[in-house]
Amino acid sequence: PDDNDYFEFALDVGVDFAAMSNHALFSMRHAFPHLVLDLGWLVEGRDPDLLPEGLLACARVNKVDLDKAQDIDDFLAGNTIPQTPPTTTRVA
Repeated sequence: PDDNDYFEFALDVGVDFAAMSNHALFSMRHAFPHLVLDLGWLVEGRDPDLLPEGLLACARVNKVDLDKAQDIDDFLAGNTIPQTPPTTTRVA
């Protein structure tokens, strides 16, 4: 891909992961409706007997509009907001 098509960063969870990841993601909040985020959690091997490293989990987050997201406290309390069904356009 073109260098302008993607942005890559890595976080070391040995550091203050929550604060760093929250800051990084919040600073990119305005771009979320246009982003496709591929996330991976890697188990790092530091000794030769721990290699090869392994991917523990991965996820894709596709074009999230945070302004339409439900508040987590409401969600956990079981208070759901009505969802508008997606609209589809038929192409002839």
